[in-house]
Amino acid sequence: MIMGKRHGLLVDMQTEDIAYARRQDRYNCAIVRAIQRQLPEATHVQADAKTIRFTLNYGDDRTRYVFETPAQVKRDFIQPFDSGKDVDPVSFTLDTAIDSYTPHVRSPEEARKHRAQERESRRTQRTRVPAANHTTNRFVIEPEFASDEALNKLREKLMEGK
Repeated sequence: MIMGKRHGLLVDMQTEDIAYARRQDRYNCAIVRAIQRQLPEATHVQADAKTIRFTLNYGDDRTRYVFETPAQVKRDFIQPFDSGKDVDPVSFTLDTAIDSYTPHVRSPEEARKHRAQERESRRTQRTRVPAANHTTNRFVIEPEFASDEALNKLREKLMEGK
C-alpha cells in the first residue's frame, strides 16, 4: 500500500509487459503496463525518462504520485527500448515520491459546464465580421477586439449596403 510521500513500490516487469508495450509511448510503455498489472487501482499512469506518475483511487480518496525515473531504468531500459533494441525485463523500486497531491475532480455537472464553456470559447474565437468599407473579406475584425456596440453598427452598415 502506498501511504504518504515515503514508501517503496517494487515494479517487477515481465516479458508480457514488454511484448505488448509501444515504443516512445508514455501511456502504453512496459513500465506503465507493469504498474497497472501490479496496482489495478492505479489510473492515469504515465512513464517517461523524467518521471513516473499515477493516481491511486481508494473510494473517494484520490492521490496523484510523481516519482523521478531511476537513472538505471533510463539507461538500461527506456533508452534502449525506445531506440528499437531488444531488452530484458527489469525490476526497480520507486522509493520516494517527489510530489503527491489530490487532483481536482469535477462533478459530472461541472464537467458538462466546463466543456460547454470551452466549446463556446472556441466558437467565438472563430467568428469574424467583414470590415464595413471593404467589399471583400480581406480584412476582418476579431470579436475580442471590438465592442458589441461597434459590431452592431458594422452590421447595420452592411445591411444598408445590400
